[in-house]
Amino acid sequence: MQRIIRQASANLAQSYVVGDRVKKEIAFGNKMGMRTMWMRNDLLENEMPATAAETPHDTVTSIKEVLSIIT
Repeated sequence: MQRIIRQASANLAQSYVVGDRVKKEIAFGNKMGMRTMWMRNDLLENEMPATAAETPHDTVTSIKEVLSIIT
């Protein structure tokens, strides 16, 4: 993911990470300074954030919710 960010010259402050794993995807996005959205689904909904680094900016349950936040 870091390689993709470098290659795209992404503005991290204006970028989003949407993921269902708080310990990996959300923590990574927060560490990089991106806005994070936890896609809380049936499979991993019990994997709760345990630290501030794992705490998402937003919690969503559908792509429709993601779109309403980013548009």
